[in-house]
Amino acid sequence: MVANTITGDAWKKHLKDREDAERKRAEEEKKEPTLRRPRTSAELRQRDAQEGRGLEMRRKNAQKLIAAGAIVTIGTDNYWAAAPELSRTPKPETQNHGIGSILAIEGLVELGMSPTQAIVAATRNGAIASRGLDQFGTLEAGKRADVLILDANPLEDIRNLRRVSAVIRDGRLIDRAKLPEQRVLSQPPAGRTTDTQTRRPNGA
Repeated sequence: MVANTITGDAWKKHLKDREDAERKRAEEEKKEPTLRRPRTSAELRQRDAQEGRGLEMRRKNAQKLIAAGAIVTIGTDNYWAAAPELSRTPKPETQNHGIGSILAIEGLVELGMSPTQAIVAATRNGAIASRGLDQFGTLEAGKRADVLILDANPLEDIRNLRRVSAVIRDGRLIDRAKLPEQRVLSQPPAGRTTDTQTRRPNGA
């Protein structure tokens, strides 16, 4: 479930875009004759797309799945490897790797999960989906020691997932200041050079 595309800022943007589209349509209909022809199926599909009806349906379905207790995990659309020069539309910042996954977990809470359920969905359920539960996904003896240490309790506020204190991978503490920032398979945005990259803030 790509929850970060139907919650948070993405959902707020949709509501504004839908309001603008509905207002524009109402203004256009006022200018048309009273006896106007029925809309074609193509025009109706275009109107639904402009008003984000598909996104609304995805959100409703996600809420129904969560309410029914379906086993879900966060989606896989959060990465940097989508080359912008090969895309017709730019990839939203909310789907960048790292922050995109955090937003997806926060989105699960917005859609009806408790913080505990959202964390389990992203970790244990993610491991189940990738057929790796025997190696990772839960804190157990014999599994890979990949752990995030936070400065605040995410069970009290899921946004505390952003307050990263330390990262441990395969039992080793990671020096986050030395992590690579170079984008893969992608040209830098216009105006930026390739030899330096702006570093993300702590926990981003």
